[in-house]
Amino acid sequence: MSRLAPWMLAIFLVAVVDADAGEGDAAELCAKADCMHAVVEQIRGRGWLGVQLASARSGGLRVVDVVPGGPAETAGLRQGDLVLAIEGQSIETGDPSTVQPLLEKARPGKLLRLRVRRDRETKTVQVRAGELPAEKLAEAVGNYVLNAIHLCHHAEHQTIRTKAP
Repeated sequence: MSRLAPWMLAIFLVAVVDADAGEGDAAELCAKADCMHAVVEQIRGRGWLGVQLASARSGGLRVVDVVPGGPAETAGLRQGDLVLAIEGQSIETGDPSTVQPLLEKARPGKLLRLRVRRDRETKTVQVRAGELPAEKLAEAVGNYVLNAIHLCHHAEHQTIRTKAP
């Protein structure tokens, strides 16, 4: 299956949901379009490092993938590096979600300092956050829409379950 499948599916689902909208629903469609535009701009405004991180047993985050030509590769990060800190914030738990808010605040062009261990040597690597490529932006927006649909579906089932006698 294509790596773009999540966003393609999300757009298809939004189109199907809106397919039966009549003229009276024009304001609702405009509101949805404005909302999607805001989501795209919010995601587009985030810096991108071009690296995938995963928990490491010893603490920190292991670099499991580096996008060729991306900011992380340009800065010299390699698969297997262990990220110990980002912008001075220690990553002791090895939980990628602990650094997610920090990475989401990084705007394109921002220089981030990463403390990295490679082959028993610890050094600081500076990575300039880049702009999210169009393919990654489409995938992120698609995942956002799919998550929203999932949450709405879950909430709908909870409502039905609580209303049942």
